[in-house]
Amino acid sequence: MTDEYEDTTFDAPAAETETKTVDAWAEELGETTPVKNPGMHGKVIYSCAHAGAAVLHGWHQFAYNYAKPFECSRADYESALAAAMTTQDGKTVPHGPANAGA
Repeated sequence: MTDEYEDTTFDAPAAETETKTVDAWAEELGETTPVKNPGMHGKVIYSCAHAGAAVLHGWHQFAYNYAKPFECSRADYESALAAAMTTQDGKTVPHGPANAGA
């Protein structure tokens, strides 16, 4: 016997978005340059976009206040970089929450 209708009572759960620390996203997406200096092994220089986003969005303050690094999705990280590099008359352009378009 075949079913005459498809049971759609239970939808599959939405896929979870992967989150990582902003420093991990920077490493993965090429927003860092290794320091080539003896005694500074493992240190990196962050791109202007990453450094600007860190200041604009308070990633260091978050890490200090909560004793853990800030985490976000890749899309949110890339949006933060874009927001940090977008200016109008030399000033950053305000934007809504990162997930406003979701």
